[in-house]
Amino acid sequence: MNSVEPEMTPERTDAIRGLLLHTLRNEPVRRIQRRRRRILVSVTGFFLVAGVATTGATVLLQEKSVENTAIVHCYSSTSADPDGTYPGSSATIADSNGRGQARDALTLCTAMWEQGVLANDFEPTKPANKPGVVPELQVCVMRDGSAAVVPGETANVCQIVGLAPLVS
Repeated sequence: MNSVEPEMTPERTDAIRGLLLHTLRNEPVRRIQRRRRRILVSVTGFFLVAGVATTGATVLLQEKSVENTAIVHCYSSTSADPDGTYPGSSATIADSNGRGQARDALTLCTAMWEQGVLANDFEPTKPANKPGVVPELQVCVMRDGSAAVVPGETANVCQIVGLAPLVS
């Protein structure tokens, strides 16, 4: 069997050489350009997501003042229960008209801690419970504007539990 091979003319050799040199010169550049473009898009996307998250957290968790003085939430822990709620109790003090007035949330929750109400071993049916130990407490503000007093050494505990810190 006789196969016909293309004739290698000087023009054909120059064309192949030119195509090969063009590919060698441009392929690494394209690869580098694609890599740079991917990195640029990834970095831009990361900063965009980080910026939106930071802005959202700032808006949601910026300092607030207590507007709802009818109730105070006293957290006994910064660890959420399996259902996503935080353990603790809520309280209010009625004024002469019977409306709830919880103006000093820290004092109210401190009293509950001192009485042992927020202790893990508190038994509401016992005639007397042992006094409780008061941890360091921080006042935070819930989304509905009511006060929440959370055990923690610094005000950033409010952000940890998803609440806004109280305006200083």
